Amino acid sequence: MRSCGRPRRARPYPSRTTSRSSSIGTKLTWLGVLAGALVAATAAAAPARASVPDCRVTPPTDPYATAIAFLATAVERRHVGISYGLVLPSLRGAETCGEWASGKLPFPVFRRIDWNRSGYKVVTQGRGQVVLRVFLRHVGGNAPPKWFIMDVRQPEGDTHWLVGFFDVVG
Repeated sequence: MRSCGRPRRARPYPSRTTSRSSSIGTKLTWLGVLAGALVAATAAAAPARASVPDCRVTPPTDPYATAIAFLATAVERRHVGISYGLVLPSLRGAETCGEWASGKLPFPVFRRIDWNRSGYKVVTQGRGQVVLRVFLRHVGGNAPPKWFIMDVRQPEGDTHWLVGFFDVVG
């Protein structure tokens, strides 16, 4: 990816199996299907605990996929329990999965993200860390985008990426 200083549309970093022409909507549809399947499997496997979502979802091995999954679950407050496994333990604090799934999260909410008009700009990246400036727009809204800063990290000795910070800019 070429850095030209302009914000990019919200597309995950392409892997060897993902073409550059695939849309963010397709990836989010897949994420929604995965989230729905995980919630359904959790409810079927433990009917007595169906009200507590599975917080043991394996996070992605790609920082941009982690960022998108985090936005689609935690920031939009949809299938919030899945986002429990997408953040560093320091961001979760002492909260349990059930407390986290209640939706009282330590960062701002932004519902109804327009994935076709939202995007990001890489602020800096290095070994085990990517800092993104994310701009989000609402579906059907003409308001200017809202800007956020997100820090995605790869813990030492791990192959997965986790969100370490997310907040409004300015």
